[in-house]
Amino acid sequence: MTKDKKCECKEPLPCHCYKGCNICMKCKGMIRGLNNKLFRKIYCSIMPHLPRPYWTVSTINMVDRFIKDYNIDTVFEWGSGRSTVWLSRRVGFVLSIEDNLKWVKNYKQVNIGLLHISDEALYVNSIIDYGPDGCIFDLAIIDGSYREKCFEYALERARYILFDDIEKYPHLKNNVIVEAEPNFMGKYAVIMRGKG
Repeated sequence: MTKDKKCECKEPLPCHCYKGCNICMKCKGMIRGLNNKLFRKIYCSIMPHLPRPYWTVSTINMVDRFIKDYNIDTVFEWGSGRSTVWLSRRVGFVLSIEDNLKWVKNYKQVNIGLLHISDEALYVNSIIDYGPDGCIFDLAIIDGSYREKCFEYALERARYILFDDIEKYPHLKNNVIVEAEPNFMGKYAVIMRGKG
């Protein structure tokens, strides 16, 4: 790619971008500063298929398979972003809670309920406050702030829970794990059974 081409966000493309990738380093975020040319080449080859969640490919495949196999229709998500849009194309309804206003402004669609809540107590308790009375979500996704506290509420209000980057919380692995997907970076996501 030449330096005069622009990303979808109107930023100039980096000179090391390969094979028609039209996403700038600012949008890629995750690979900023990496010097491994082979990794960048592989990463750039999958970027045109956006929007994909900021999850590993193995986690994306696991969640996609899980949604189909378990007939997931309603999703509650702590932490919005690309995953919110991706999920909205696969399920009937997504309710996403975000404490960063930037993400809220970027992701509005018909079957997405997206709320900006910056207060910790309201953020954590939102699965109870904003779900209909007694509502049990098919899947709760914990991929935002205050993960341990969100987990306690998700146990009561979801049939299944996706916990991304659970390696940071080893004591939570004692719950009933339905599926787990490790990746080459030592990180992994798990889907656990909730009480709901």
